[in-house]
Amino acid sequence: MAKKPVLLQIDKAPEKARGTERDFLFQLQRALLLALKEEGILSEEQLHYAGERLDKQRSLHKQRSSGR
Repeated sequence: MAKKPVLLQIDKAPEKARGTERDFLFQLQRALLLALKEEGILSEEQLHYAGERLDKQRSLHKQRSSGR
């Protein structure tokens, strides 16, 4: 039986990447939503609703991180 590769650890994340983690995660979530839509798992309405929720979540995180 073939074994699947597994990520064991990440050593020393680059300094540049640390500040962009939230943006990366946002873009990843957006890409996943679009992939689910393309596969027919999400309808157009579901994609729209999930996209709005994702945008609100991102907005809240930006407000909290800026100290508003």
